[in-house]
Amino acid sequence: AGAATPAPQGKPSAAKGAAPVLNANLSVDPLQLLIHPNAPSSMLDRPFMALAVAVLTNTDLDLTVNLEPRVRHALLGLEDGSGTIVGDLAMARYLLNRAPTETKMNCLACSNTSMAVQDAWMEYAQSLTQLQEDQRLKGIAMTLEHALQTRSYLVGHKLSMADLALFAALGWPTTVEIKEKVLNALADYPCATRWVRMLACHPALQKATQLAMSGDGSTNTATEVVFDTSTTLEPLVPGMNPLEGATPGNVVTRFPPEPSGYLHIGHAKAVLLNDYYARHYK
Repeated sequence: AGAATPAPQGKPSAAKGAAPVLNANLSVDPLQLLIHPNAPSSMLDRPFMALAVAVLTNTDLDLTVNLEPRVRHALLGLEDGSGTIVGDLAMARYLLNRAPTETKMNCLACSNTSMAVQDAWMEYAQSLTQLQEDQRLKGIAMTLEHALQTRSYLVGHKLSMADLALFAALGWPTTVEIKEKVLNALADYPCATRWVRMLACHPALQKATQLAMSGDGSTNTATEVVFDTSTTLEPLVPGMNPLEGATPGNVVTRFPPEPSGYLHIGHAKAVLLNDYYARHYK
């Protein structure tokens, strides 16, 4: 099938993508992703797209995601330790390039032909960041409505970097609050609305959202994201942290067998923790 090409509405000014930079003030380990804990949940401050690529390609376990108040923007340490990358799109491209070919081909539209079209979409998405929010939402809505008349995805028959880039340009509307705001703005555009609803409930995109908002869950600033008002989670009891990347209905706990003899107090603690998180995440 052919690929849709962006038909930008209005005249957004171009924005240059971020390039890899060295950070002399902070030590970043290889494949360590640092996110400011108080950064607004927008594509400019949270690496939603990069984390979505990592989850989709099953390479998210290679990353160490931490909330770090000393960084102004999200940073990703290069695998060879030579420096860091700044910018959600730059990090997403880097993680896609390092993923195993077979893995990324199975979960993302990333053939050589389709990548050329996706690059055009990603450049268009980057240019939109310079617009006011209402102009950006309207421009994307008109573009999506035109491109998605006879298709589910922007390129090919599966999710692609083009979809992720446009979704990020909308503000990454997976959470209840942002999704409601975006859907209200897209009310007159049924094809665009359908596409947003489809991506907003994608498990990989929801997991990426939780990772971007809470990191590895090891700090007091970690938060749990609400994706659906029907699955609102109870507040964690004091001393308990969110599970890394966990989303409601997608957590399975188990008590593994081990040849260590009689049960002891450590086993009891494991059982109680498993039971607590299983109930918490429904």
